[in-house]
Amino acid sequence: MQTHNPPTVWPVPEAFRAIYAHAVEAPAAARQLHVSGQLGVTPDGTMRPGFAGQLDAAMDNVEALLAAAGMTRADVVRATFFLTRAEDLPPLGEARRRRWA
Repeated sequence: MQTHNPPTVWPVPEAFRAIYAHAVEAPAAARQLHVSGQLGVTPDGTMRPGFAGQLDAAMDNVEALLAAAGMTRADVVRATFFLTRAEDLPPLGEARRRRWA
């Protein structure tokens, strides 16, 4: 398995690098890239203000991880988003249609 932690995504703290990677490419009949835990954190470690800014940063992170593995949004089979506020669902839907149609 190959891990992907490119500099275009916030750095994984040294203490966690042995147990966590932003993305793990698993060998199989077809290439698979499993991406997890993307937050609205930018590569410099800051959190953008508001839900829309954090969502864009998280989507930027996913796209950077795809690019690091030589993949694009067209290779995405499934994306799961976890929200803590129901009022964030409409902006999430709009962002998904705008960026990942």
